[in-house]
Amino acid sequence: MQYVGAYQIEIEKYYQLIIFNFLFSNGDAHLKNFSLLETSDGDYILSPAYDLLNTRIHAADTFFALRNGLLKDGSVRTPTGMDFLNFGIAIGIKGERVDKIYRSFLARKDDVQAMIGRSFMNEKEKKRYNIHYETRFNILDRK
Repeated sequence: MQYVGAYQIEIEKYYQLIIFNFLFSNGDAHLKNFSLLETSDGDYILSPAYDLLNTRIHAADTFFALRNGLLKDGSVRTPTGMDFLNFGIAIGIKGERVDKIYRSFLARKDDVQAMIGRSFMNEKEKKRYNIHYETRFNILDRK
């Protein structure tokens, strides 16, 4: 907050990346994949997203690359949709904005499945990708 003048905008981008990485099984979303860039005006903004991929296809990743995941207590368990909602509020996003961002990821399921179907992956990998997506989607869809 201290260094990021547009904190409310940038923290929402960060929150979206956290949900995206979870939903699309990116187990490589560690802290080095999140950084701030200084603008020409001397402000700081969240860097563009990078390393966005489904690592579950290639490795038996955990839900999060960070040891404690979303949970401050460090418990190792399957996160719930409520964990993501609470996380958004904990990082300083207003409840109605958390809910709107969260729901936007649940509203595009058909589009995501269509994109997986049109991808250049072979049929076996498409099926695996869709299974990973469905599993994570179902976790988010249940609070």
